[in-house]
Amino acid sequence: MLSRRTFLRATGRALLLGSAVGFGWGWRWEGRARLQGGPDAEVHLLEVPADGPRPRPRRNATLVWDPIHEQVLLFGGRGLEGYLNDVWALRVDPQTLRGEWVPFEPADGEAPVPAPRRGHSAFFAPAPELGRMVIAFGQGGGFFHDVWAFDPGEGRWELWSPQGTEGAPPARYGSVLVYDAVGHRGVGFAGFTTAGRFDDAPAFSLETRRWAELTAPESPRPQRRCLHTGVYDPEGRRLVIFGGQRVGALDDTWALDPETGRWRELVPEEGERPPARFFAVSAYDPQGRRMLLTGGRGQAVYGDLWALDLAPGEEASWKPLRVEGPEATLRALVRHSAAGAFLPEARLWVLFGGQGLDGRDRDDLIALAFPV
Repeated sequence: MLSRRTFLRATGRALLLGSAVGFGWGWRWEGRARLQGGPDAEVHLLEVPADGPRPRPRRNATLVWDPIHEQVLLFGGRGLEGYLNDVWALRVDPQTLRGEWVPFEPADGEAPVPAPRRGHSAFFAPAPELGRMVIAFGQGGGFFHDVWAFDPGEGRWELWSPQGTEGAPPARYGSVLVYDAVGHRGVGFAGFTTAGRFDDAPAFSLETRRWAELTAPESPRPQRRCLHTGVYDPEGRRLVIFGGQRVGALDDTWALDPETGRWRELVPEEGERPPARFFAVSAYDPQGRRMLLTGGRGQAVYGDLWALDLAPGEEASWKPLRVEGPEATLRALVRHSAAGAFLPEARLWVLFGGQGLDGRDRDDLIALAFPV
């Protein structure tokens, strides 16, 4: 059950920022409030060739930025056909805001591939000896805790940790797993199965390919949840998570120090924050040293944009950002269960798929452009 504070925050901010406000499952559009001053970001529809290949509509997929090949990688999700396990590369021209999808065909018809799934986690390990998209967890014909690595240069998958591996965390979906370059590992938090929700912090070493639990026994920790979102703050060397779902939508923000295993709530109880939500998407902006957040579902389906200041010496705080663009594109930003990848040099945040106000799976691309 949402608290009165959380409920008022969710509905009030949704109206202010022009989200799709609704109650129960019947979402309706209330228009977008124009904020004073210049925009913090501009929203565009990313154009792709009408006659070219493109992924099928889907939700709960993942996108990661591959800096080695300068492309965005898409994996999995769920659409009308069911669970998916296809891989696509998106090449983006930041100047013209045009893109081109290229499918990866299996390098070898007999080579192993991950089972189709949605709600998995993914990150790109850019170290020169790796250069892989790593995926874990998810739901398909069951729940997973296997780990796979995709080499975009070879177009080939490698199974790094099979399902049922001793020492692996419980299988799950709706988790978070981010890349910790210092520890050379994926660092995660929580998730869900039919057995319930978790509050653990599993880490997967890319060197030993083994799992370990990070949370120190004496540390406070966020409450159990799933469908939250999170980023890795490389300057602060910490996992930062926001929101998710337990009984209702959540709006808290926590950080985990992977070295000490200690959690800390970043934003005070009455601090400024986004409305409670799950199925949101987030990204780390290295130039601004901040966590970006958009989309998701709670008391509304959201199309707002927020930034969490993670600069050292400053108290972490959320700030609503101003977005400008054509009305139809602003409306298209209102969605949940989308996938996103941030292109740091171009300062472009690319979003794909999810579900909009009509409840249908999407296959369009949205680009949020930030000042360079």
